[in-house]
Order: sequence, then C-alpha cells, then structure tokens
Amino acid sequence: MFNGQISEARAATSSALQMADLNIGPLRPCLEIGRKPGKTKIVPNGIRIIALLPNPRGTDAGNEQVTIGNSTKESVNLRGWKLIDRAGNMFSLDGKIDSKKSLLVTMREPTMPLNNNGDEVLLVDTENVARSRVRYTMEQVRSGVLLQFAK
Repeated sequence: MFNGQISEARAATSSALQMADLNIGPLRPCLEIGRKPGKTKIVPNGIRIIALLPNPRGTDAGNEQVTIGNSTKESVNLRGWKLIDRAGNMFSLDGKIDSKKSLLVTMREPTMPLNNNGDEVLLVDTENVARSRVRYTMEQVRSGVLLQFAK
C-alpha cells in the first residue's frame, strides 16, 4: 500500500512538471541568458537605436547617451525595455516615445558603459525580444561625436 502511494505521488509530480513545462506560452525569438549579442536574432518592430554618444566631452560616466527612434504610428512606453552590451551589462529604460519621434536617453546610472574602444548594443523589449542592434568600433569614437546609425 505504501509503495503504491509513492508511485502515485511520483506520477502526480511528473505530470505536474510536464504540465508546467507545457505552460510556457507562445514561442518567440528572445535573448537567451548568456548568449552573445552578436548571435541574438533581431526582430524589428519600428523601435530602434538611432544614435549613440559613447565618448561625451568631459567625463563619460553619467553623460553617455543613446537615442531611440520610433517609426511606428503608435507611441511606445519603454518601461521594462533594456539596453544590453556585448559583455552582458544592462541599462533599464523608461519613458515614452511618440509616433515618428525619438527619445534621447542620458545614461546617468553606470550599469552599462558605452565602451570607447567599440562595442555592440542591443535594444530588448519587455518580452526579451531583441528589436535593434548597433555596432561601433574604436576608430569611430571621438570625443563629443554622436555616432548615427539611422534617422
């Protein structure tokens, strides 16, 4: 009798785990933990990185900037979106971008420095879908020069 209860408990646990595994929602391209940004699939949706200022005049920390553009017909709330660099550093975004406008973000928190020797930056939405990627090299970086990727 006791062995039968254990077998039933194992079967119930196994079924619960299988049900939990099946309840993952729709499959979609996403940024995998530990995956290099260069290997992450980009799924464009009209929200993208259009410029970076990795080397502002004076002190870099707290003054670097990212410009994000919205080419869609809707305003977009960036709460929960993030920027991720090649090393896996992350900067959380907030704010709203109106339709056909851009948003200038000054990176006051030093969680993801824009490297002066070149880097790669992903724009990732609230569902962990990478929406934009930009790359720049050390040769492109100059003090006070904005690197433009799109209009």
